[in-house]
Amino acid sequence: MPEITLESIAPNASLTKWYREQMQGMMDEMRSDLIQDVVKPMRSEIAMDGILDWMGHVIDGLVSRWQDRLDKLSTQVAQELVGKAKTNYDKRLLGILRKRGFTVNFRPTKYMEDQAQIALGENVALIKSIGNEYLDKVRSAVWRSVKNGYDVESLIKQLKEIDGVTDRRAKNIAKDQTAKLNQAFEKARAEELGIKEAIWLHSSAGRTYRHDHVKANGTRYGIAKGCFIGGEWIQPAEKINCRCRAKLIIEIPES
Repeated sequence: MPEITLESIAPNASLTKWYREQMQGMMDEMRSDLIQDVVKPMRSEIAMDGILDWMGHVIDGLVSRWQDRLDKLSTQVAQELVGKAKTNYDKRLLGILRKRGFTVNFRPTKYMEDQAQIALGENVALIKSIGNEYLDKVRSAVWRSVKNGYDVESLIKQLKEIDGVTDRRAKNIAKDQTAKLNQAFEKARAEELGIKEAIWLHSSAGRTYRHDHVKANGTRYGIAKGCFIGGEWIQPAEKINCRCRAKLIIEIPES
């Protein structure tokens, strides 16, 4: 049976950048609040009487305030991310199909909506986790500073280190999740279009790579089950930080 192999669709780099910036912006706001509420008062040589109670009250208030904000921000950012990813994938796939002479109108299938809801839940949890992890580290750093005689300079140094770790994690999450969203929507649209098979395409975008994923490059596999790699059936981008993609295969019925 004649067939057409479509071009692979890479995750949108602009969307990855946008997602990273949303998380980093959230951290910037937290840092700003911390400097205003904690660091500046510590530098102003506030009275020692009752300072522990004051510090505990300020830190607990900051954490509580931001945990409430995280509940709202995480949902807001995740919803926008999933919507942007779906729109971007559909637009690019439609463009590829039209160039090949196909006319398609996508529908809001249950499988597509299920994938969107799963992705939404995962990213809400991730955004909350990166925010809460930042708050926990900051709280520990503040109390270490208090224990060491209210060493403000040491606190600032620790905060910079925490910022660096958090920024790197935000960058990794953004890359990983946009790749996973791209693949999830691809699988959903393939099912809707009746596309059964694809070709595994290894990506050399990362600094490191999985040797078995490189070896699988060019392997034809069933989309429903995945590609058998490393002793298991997996989809492109399923593994953490996997940048591999798929080239969908359309079978053309003979007239």
